[in-house]
Amino acid sequence: MAVLTQQNVDDLVAQYTASSKDQYIKDEALRGLELKLAKNTGTATWTIYGRIRNSKNQRVTLGKHPQMQLQEASRQAVDILAQYDQGIDPVKARKDREQEQEDAAIIEQRKRISLHEMLRTHITLKRLKPSSTYDYENTIRVCFPHWMDKAVQDISEFEVQDTYERLIQQGKVAQTEKAFRYLSAVMNTAKNRRISGGKSNSASYTLIDDNPVDVLKGLGLRTRASRRRQDVLSTKVGRNVGTYLDTLVELLENQDHPEWGPSGRLALTPVVRDYIQVLLFTGIRKAEALTLRWEDVHIDHDDINDNYFQIHDTKNGMDFLCPISIPVLEALGRRKASRINEWVFPSSKNRGLHIANPRKQLIKLSEYVGTKITNHTFRRTFASAAHECGLTLHSIKEMLNHKSSDVTAGYIISSVSSLTPRFQQVADMIMKHPLHHDMNNPQPFVDADDDDDF
Repeated sequence: MAVLTQQNVDDLVAQYTASSKDQYIKDEALRGLELKLAKNTGTATWTIYGRIRNSKNQRVTLGKHPQMQLQEASRQAVDILAQYDQGIDPVKARKDREQEQEDAAIIEQRKRISLHEMLRTHITLKRLKPSSTYDYENTIRVCFPHWMDKAVQDISEFEVQDTYERLIQQGKVAQTEKAFRYLSAVMNTAKNRRISGGKSNSASYTLIDDNPVDVLKGLGLRTRASRRRQDVLSTKVGRNVGTYLDTLVELLENQDHPEWGPSGRLALTPVVRDYIQVLLFTGIRKAEALTLRWEDVHIDHDDINDNYFQIHDTKNGMDFLCPISIPVLEALGRRKASRINEWVFPSSKNRGLHIANPRKQLIKLSEYVGTKITNHTFRRTFASAAHECGLTLHSIKEMLNHKSSDVTAGYIISSVSSLTPRFQQVADMIMKHPLHHDMNNPQPFVDADDDDDF
């Protein structure tokens, strides 16, 4: 034992000879400070030997010589001895401190998640369908290109408000409203998304504390697009003169109408015409019709109430058996007679694929009937007709495959046979001729494969 100085420490290390066991040289000037000389190698390490009151002694490594000099070793030893006096375990305290630093670094890194990364996370967590995924990605990328690589925590309320007002001033109202609805959904995911540190996972934080898009609500600005009703036509009997619905029904009833043909103003293909007829008389969504396969269509010529097609991957995640009314049966019969692939509405340009969104054709139809028509127009019209028939809201929700918010109603599941009369009732309302079709003698279904189930 000796009073250690930097010089005699250096000398001890330089003069060390191999030993059968580690040697500990204690410093008389500072209780517990030791210089450890490893056996065989003579590697010198500073340690402090001590204990918390009423506990076992422990040896804490401070650092290696010569990287750590005596002065620094003494300073750290004093700190550790003070921790002993306070009842603090220096080993545990150091591990906790290192873990906190590691956690802080990881958390800071994770907080830098960009809008693009958060968008992908949102899509994955919400299990969005490919069509919705494309819409989300395309809309956000087009409207917020300057934010895609920016951390979500750095997108401020001021930036949100400024960008919203600028886009609205450019006349991009509908696109802007949709973009900020999508952005708000992504930001809510970030708000509810908790992140933690490294090994300990002791610290937990959310990516953002508040959704910056909420500032639009506080300023009285819209963040939800209002439902457009101008393309939902009343189907009341007596309001049939000059309405789009009467014009459309007239066109659909007469498949040889001159306006359908190549020289007519509409020039719609038979596939698109039948596609329109199916949408109008079922109320299904665009994507559900476009991707309809023959394997999901079931026709029973002996039981009119057992005709349906199955829709997969619906918006609410629930498969739907959609009843087939007479007008739909007629359209499917025409499609079956000219079947070329697995799709009910096949593309004539791309063999093996279904038709794409007939937006241009619908623009022509809109110009002809004098009312804006989109794919969703037919769904709204179907719902309006169901309402005019006196059907309950619950019935209409079932027919549109909406998820009911009513807990009790959610337990009530209607069969195809019970829904079929409602669908036919709506079809008759749309056609405005309740006796237009004979339910007991429907138009023969043309089945080229002579197969009831296809």
